[in-house]
Amino acid sequence: MRLLVFLIEEPSMRAFLEGARERLPIPNDVQIVFRIAGGYQNMRPLIEANLRMSWPPNTRFVVLCDQDKADCLQRKSDIASVVPEYRRNEILVRIVCYELEAWYFGDPDTLSDLYPRFRQVRGQARFRSPDNLQQPATQLMELAGRRKRQLAEELGPLLDLESNHSPSLQVFLSGLRQLLAD
Repeated sequence: MRLLVFLIEEPSMRAFLEGARERLPIPNDVQIVFRIAGGYQNMRPLIEANLRMSWPPNTRFVVLCDQDKADCLQRKSDIASVVPEYRRNEILVRIVCYELEAWYFGDPDTLSDLYPRFRQVRGQARFRSPDNLQQPATQLMELAGRRKRQLAEELGPLLDLESNHSPSLQVFLSGLRQLLAD
């Protein structure tokens, strides 16, 4: 049995990843465990605590958090600094540009199918580059009339991951494939 531990920032990330599980590049023999920090300020202690725990051999870790308004490279560097050098090949650190909800905007067809109000604004220039959207969670909650967790639960099972237009999502998927290739 192999184990993949997601160290994530918030419950909506878990809801999305659970819903997308069948389409994520994670082999069926890999068991998934989620640990939720409850905000970025709690990520470092969560990572440190989990790296001190006794996990089975072949356990891999994915650290996933939003960029928000921070500098992406600085945020990734801050997180990576917690990881001992000898564990670096066991851990994937990915920063979502700018928020998880930007990944949803990378699949405008699914958004249009689920949320009729999105059809009215779909062609606007601001939605063509999902990773550059400012406050995508706020924008999508307004368009869909849903909360973050509801969006994650609805979109996780439906979002087209492979042809999604979010570069941040594609980098995450690529990193996940690489992490689990060993």
